[in-house]
Parts: sequence; C-alpha cells; structure tokens
Amino acid sequence: MRDFLCVSLRGLILNREVQLNRGRHGESGARTDIWIETVDGTGKNKLTLCIEVKGSWNKTAKTAIENQLIHKYMGTGGADSGILVLGWFDAPAPNNVKNQWKTMAQAKRDLDSQVKEVRARGNIVSSKVLDCSW
Repeated sequence: MRDFLCVSLRGLILNREVQLNRGRHGESGARTDIWIETVDGTGKNKLTLCIEVKGSWNKTAKTAIENQLIHKYMGTGGADSGILVLGWFDAPAPNNVKNQWKTMAQAKRDLDSQVKEVRARGNIVSSKVLDCSW
C-alpha cells in the first residue's frame, strides 16, 4: 500500500506509527497509525492526513474521532484532516474483550453521525468500517 501511494501520488511522504511529540518523564509521545504529508497543486501549501486504525473491541474506538483525530492529531499534532478506520471483527478479541458496538451496522451509523457532527464544526474528517470478520 505504501509503495503504491508513493508511486501514484507525487511528493507524498507516508509514515506509520509516527511520534508527533515527545513524551514527558521518558515516556513515548503521542503516536498516530498513519501520517501522510504532501503539497497542494501549487506546491506551496503542505497538506497532512492522519489515519487512525482501531479494532472494534478497542475501548477508545467510540471516542477516537473526537478525542484522537480532532483534539490530538488535528489539534496539537497539526494534521489538516483525519480518517478513522474501524476494523470490525466477529471473532473474540484478545482477553475476550467485546466489541464496542453490538453490530457492524450500528458502529457505522454511530461513526457516520460523529463525522457529520464534527464536519459541521469545520473539521475535515471521515470514517470507514471494514468488515474483517471470518
């Protein structure tokens, strides 16, 4: 995927597990899953996209659009836009943690509603639910 994007989109810088800032007291700083940088058509303005990936069982999945994409990565992190990718798994998660929603359709509706709300406030955000079930 990385090679395809880099070849297909000129001037693209693609990184994963990017540390956006230093942590305190020797701890790791804020990290995002995928960080993409490029320039606009004029070549003068840098554009940044943050992609956060969560499993459907992740405890922070329900709040990741607001808490991670908007406040953390687009706020202090400096991203212009963000995408939350939710992998929907029917199989039991590690340590038998349950999915944060009852159905994949419910997860999609909830995330779509959150996206609509934050877009109304001027944020460039999207979400995608991927069916990763067996």
